[in-house]
Amino acid sequence: MKNNKIKIAAYAITRNESKNLPMWLDTVTKITDVIILADSASTDGTREMAQKFGAKVIDYEWQNDFAAARNFALSKIPRDVDWVVGLDADEFIVADEIPNVMASIESVHRNKSIMGISCRWINLDRDDNMRVKNAGSVMRVYRNSGDMRFTGAVHEMMMHGGRLIKENEIAFAKDFSIYHTGYSSEMMPIKLRRDLDIIISEQKRRGVLPQDAYYLADCYYGLGDYENTIEQARRAIDSGITMVGRDNRPHALLIQSLVALDRPMEEIEAATKDAIKRHPGTGDFSVLAGIGAWSKKEYLLAEQYFGDGLSRYQKAEINPAVVDERVSLVPLACLYLARIKHMRGDDGAAMEYISEGIKANKYRTDLLRLAARILSSVPLADAVSYINAFYRMPDDAAWLVSALKDTRLSAAAIYYNNRVAGGERTMPEYDMYMMAGKKNAAGAVAVDAGDSLLRMAAETMENGDDIGVLVPRLYREAAANDAPRRTEIMARLADKARRFDNENCQKREDCHAR
Repeated sequence: MKNNKIKIAAYAITRNESKNLPMWLDTVTKITDVIILADSASTDGTREMAQKFGAKVIDYEWQNDFAAARNFALSKIPRDVDWVVGLDADEFIVADEIPNVMASIESVHRNKSIMGISCRWINLDRDDNMRVKNAGSVMRVYRNSGDMRFTGAVHEMMMHGGRLIKENEIAFAKDFSIYHTGYSSEMMPIKLRRDLDIIISEQKRRGVLPQDAYYLADCYYGLGDYENTIEQARRAIDSGITMVGRDNRPHALLIQSLVALDRPMEEIEAATKDAIKRHPGTGDFSVLAGIGAWSKKEYLLAEQYFGDGLSRYQKAEINPAVVDERVSLVPLACLYLARIKHMRGDDGAAMEYISEGIKANKYRTDLLRLAARILSSVPLADAVSYINAFYRMPDDAAWLVSALKDTRLSAAAIYYNNRVAGGERTMPEYDMYMMAGKKNAAGAVAVDAGDSLLRMAAETMENGDDIGVLVPRLYREAAANDAPRRTEIMARLADKARRFDNENCQKREDCHAR
């Protein structure tokens, strides 16, 4: 896979990245000749892990400046290296696409006017089953030129010969993408607060730069400060500067913040109209405006916006100069359109939108639950046949059980519970019997479980074990008394369970009726 005529190096800035490093190493070891880590006092085995793969680990004292860290790492790359792969430690390329990195480098290597290669940059949420959050573009592959340097303490940008690299000096690769897990749910607020502090500190040191507003808007939005998001987004839009890979982002953040603050629909529409005028090939703005209209119960207007958004996505190819939210917004638009069609009684059209949404993201529970409501009126075999067209067995069986068990199509959950990988059923036996309408069998399971709890309560209290405090009070009372008393309390518990189940059934029917 490596090309002997073109020498490639990879580097990363690290501090306690052992969770992310295996995927990074799996990527770079297949395409590079030299691997360098600029490590800032890792204590979790990051250094040792990298060294096992032949990486050179160099100590770096963190200075709260990402550009300085990247420039330090670049200075350690041998001069005979032709190209650099500067993936962050929380970024990787899938195995099938790794060979395409080398092919892309080979295709532009002789064209000295091309200084770097950008590609799709896809943000995944590691804390939410690797859900795709959004996509943009990023340049992580570039020439090892002596005058290539980064600038900017955060969201650093590449400079060549003392000036920012121009758009016509960057080639865009369509045959590989970089996946990024650094914006996962758990770490997102921490990173945004860190970035915000760095930008504000930088502004005090060197003054305010126009591009600051792009990044401040992102920080404030992620931290839920919508008023400041609106202010910074408008500053970014009015600055007139072009940020390759982020040009449309302030418009989207502006619309999202106006919706979040429940601003008048006229204001949301004005921002949407301006955004579409500047970026007509982007469907994001219409979908976001549709969410605003839906929240105000303006369903006809919402339908128009959602439809316009989907139409723009279908007509326009992915633009590397913008952040593209279609991965998350297409299924969302389909969900809302399906709801509108269902409200009108047009379930055929609703199911078409549901199908389109599931194709875009099959793990949206709300899409499948709406499908279950509609499919509950058809034979179970037909409903299962529809679902099987989108999901794989046994890989998706456990997820389907979780998504369907509290719907009108709960019988399908029993079907998929028997298809979980390895035969390990995920649904309790009691739930299975109740969903199947076998209440006597469910009652027997409940009594058996209750008897087990009684014995556990008695044993734990006799032994003085702490686990006894976890046993419900009525069970502890029963264990402390004689057999007739236990029988009486068990009867009370069984009656209470029956009433609880009847109430829940009634609530479910009322909910479905709504």
